[in-house]
Amino acid sequence: MVVIVPSGPREYQIPSKQIQWLIDNHWEHVLTGARRPIVGRVYARMKLAGVTPSAVNPAAETWTLDLANVS
Repeated sequence: MVVIVPSGPREYQIPSKQIQWLIDNHWEHVLTGARRPIVGRVYARMKLAGVTPSAVNPAAETWTLDLANVS
């Protein structure tokens, strides 16, 4: 079992602490222009479920817009 909540009070609100936690726990993330970390929703769900996300096991099927039945 892995603890996913930082230990100190309100440390979870400090972006630098969030980034450090993500790096320490090997989570893929990107930074916004304001240097806030963002983790993809599907990626996070897969990590929390214990599945190792990769290009081999895509989270969702490819979806295309079908307007054939629209009049």
